[in-house]
Amino acid sequence: MSTPTTRHDDPTETLYPIGGGSAKARQWIAAGIGLVIVSVIGFIATAISQLGQLQLQIMSTLPMVAAVGSFAKAWSIRRQPTQMSIGENGLTLDRLGTREHYGWDQIGWASIDMSPVGQLRRLSLYDQRGGKVAAIADSFSGFDAAAESVKARVASRHGEKSEPIRMRKARRSAVITTLISSLLLLVVFGNVWLAYRDQRANSLLETNGVRGEAKVLSFFIAPNGITRRVEYEVTGDNQQTGKRSVEVAREFWDAMNRVEKVAVIYVPSEPDISRLVNGEVAKKGILDNPKARYALSGILGLMCLLFLGAAVMAWKGWDLDLDSQTGKVSFKPFGTGK
Repeated sequence: MSTPTTRHDDPTETLYPIGGGSAKARQWIAAGIGLVIVSVIGFIATAISQLGQLQLQIMSTLPMVAAVGSFAKAWSIRRQPTQMSIGENGLTLDRLGTREHYGWDQIGWASIDMSPVGQLRRLSLYDQRGGKVAAIADSFSGFDAAAESVKARVASRHGEKSEPIRMRKARRSAVITTLISSLLLLVVFGNVWLAYRDQRANSLLETNGVRGEAKVLSFFIAPNGITRRVEYEVTGDNQQTGKRSVEVAREFWDAMNRVEKVAVIYVPSEPDISRLVNGEVAKKGILDNPKARYALSGILGLMCLLFLGAAVMAWKGWDLDLDSQTGKVSFKPFGTGK
């Protein structure tokens, strides 16, 4: 990474005040704190009401994710310079108590991209070796004019010399996108397998299930301090055994928590597939429905394929760009979008 030099006097400078960062950062911090409170309340509510996983995600996980995004945006805004100056001798960033100047010979490539956390549009500057010099977020009214001015000056000075830097960044983006998409595809395959397993188990219980008794291993309360569960063991054909832990209704718990055996319906050839005859709390979340899980997996899988396609484009130096001014989508060389 290049080290900023002492600022040079430059009468051609154009000043771009940024300012307001502290106030905006405080607003995002306040929003993040509020979302954390909402998340905690949502978690307590779902635990007490014994709601499903989908409700837990909506009422607790999503607000917490949004809170992390708010804190990240506040951190990004606090790191913003208070003023940017662009002139013939280079670019100057004024921060609280410091001033950084970068001559145009220090900047090898300039592009507009999105920050990894918070997804803020930003102007990213790289030195001749491809190291990050600075990043200025789109948080002030003159951002587009300033970004185009910097990009034009860098392009006129370095021209084709910037191409190797651009391609390295494009291929690095392609590798990261491929890795993330591949991990998500593993999640998709895992969900499809779980949906198939549950669907098969339900079908076998309907067609091959028989009534019998299971040995109670334990009655216990889940870590949330509310949910009552029972763990039991079923013995099937050829002395095969299968264990299962399920949530039970409070009435069942009160009536049966001292018994040694419980009535079950099970598959003799696969005793790990079973259910209680009475007292078992049915799972009602959308993710507990195999068909819904298949549908969600299909949507996520399609997104992964689209991301992999974008990775191939990035490897070849192209990107799908959404113009922030016109709203038009187009294919452009990587890093040249608006």
